[in-house]
Amino acid sequence: MPHQDGPAYFPVVAIISLASPVVLDFTPHGKLRELEHTYLQNTQSDELQESNGSYKVEGTKEAGPASSSLLLMPCSLLIFKDQAYTDFLHGIQDNELHNLDKRLQISHSAHNSSI
Repeated sequence: MPHQDGPAYFPVVAIISLASPVVLDFTPHGKLRELEHTYLQNTQSDELQESNGSYKVEGTKEAGPASSSLLLMPCSLLIFKDQAYTDFLHGIQDNELHNLDKRLQISHSAHNSSI
């Protein structure tokens, strides 16, 4: 179940996979959806007011953060903090089969640095 660890863990979370691989899911926090909804309402309101005049401004909006999954191999350690902690919920689904749509190759040199 997606969750955010309590304040005792802030600002850093560490996750260890022991005997088997595990897929960790990251989902945008609900507060981001609320901010996005407020932004859209304000943008649409501005567009309506401006469309009554001699010009109309089209609102542009970048896509919000997407849900992502990360495969942790056995005996792996994942440490995350900052925006990964505050802006995303994390969780592990109890599934026998996981579908990972995208793959990102992490170079060997990145293994010794924090992401």
